[in-house]
Amino acid sequence: MKKDILSVLFLLSVLIPVAGKNRVINHPAYEVKNSGIDNIVKIELSDQETRVHVRTAFIPGWWVKFPKTTFIQPEGSTEKLLATGIENGEFDKEIYMPQSGDSLFVLLFPALDRSVKKINYGEGDKTIIFGVSLEKNKQVEKEHKAIPDKIAEWLDTEIENSKIKEALPDYRSDRFFTRQPGRLVGYIKGYDPRLGFSTGIIYAGNVITNEDFPVTVEIHPDGRFEADIPMQYPTVFYVSVNDKPINFYMEPGHTLAMVLDWEEFLTADRLRNISYKFKEVEFKGGLSDINRQLAKVELKRIPWKEIQEKSKTLNPKEYKAYELQVIDENRKLVRQSDLSTKAAALLTNEALLTYGTNLLEYASN
Repeated sequence: MKKDILSVLFLLSVLIPVAGKNRVINHPAYEVKNSGIDNIVKIELSDQETRVHVRTAFIPGWWVKFPKTTFIQPEGSTEKLLATGIENGEFDKEIYMPQSGDSLFVLLFPALDRSVKKINYGEGDKTIIFGVSLEKNKQVEKEHKAIPDKIAEWLDTEIENSKIKEALPDYRSDRFFTRQPGRLVGYIKGYDPRLGFSTGIIYAGNVITNEDFPVTVEIHPDGRFEADIPMQYPTVFYVSVNDKPINFYMEPGHTLAMVLDWEEFLTADRLRNISYKFKEVEFKGGLSDINRQLAKVELKRIPWKEIQEKSKTLNPKEYKAYELQVIDENRKLVRQSDLSTKAAALLTNEALLTYGTNLLEYASN
């Protein structure tokens, strides 16, 4: 009996240290990522290998691909550990998403030293997820952080220094044509310089003189951004940040503050089959009210591919009727929304402009 007990104790002394070396981190925390598609949901660590579970959320019927250059990189190291295998897929092959738009893959990498606390994940020369934690007690923070006090004060000061503080009462005002620059300031929650961009662009211009004035938007390391825009009259612009357009309305002489959330950029990245309209934008300043009104109304738009298909199957009269139906739907939407006269006019004009552009597109095909 004593011999049997000693044998069991010996086996336990051998097995327990081995088991202790295997670690599983569920839903690991990360610092920042630039993909709305790839999500690391679990990491398994052992002396033999590192197993990274990647859940992809994408458009049903669209494909994803994992190249052989997929890597993990220990924090503070220049060495990239390339993937040695993949489960539920093949390297460098298109993997089409199911109707659920959700798939799970397991990527195999060399074992990591136990001293490693964080890793980066990426493909080739591009890092996709930075600072993935290998500590069990840290999980992804779901709540968005508030605007830091210093940045909130900066935004308030910028608005206070606006040359003009009151919006035009209507578009018949004597101040409609005014050569005063507009100023856009703002903040991107969750921004990190490691995302790989430090500027945006606004395509300003004068439609009367047919002049273009592209404006560079400077994005500071702390997530603040700012730009002065040459203006002659009120208009709707869009600022392109990381190739994602965000619309805003501006009047000459005004300063508009705009607060964006990096999480919504990731949503836009995932929904690549549509022209995504940002919905979680916060506005401050004399033009904040009309911008909030414009942001909450999403006009119906005909996808470009559908325009191409209709141009092949409908004659001019049929296509015009098809476009007029969309115009009627958008006018009804504007009427039913709680909008100021100015906001309603801007949205109606936008719908009419899109209608005219689509007719020209049809004619060119």
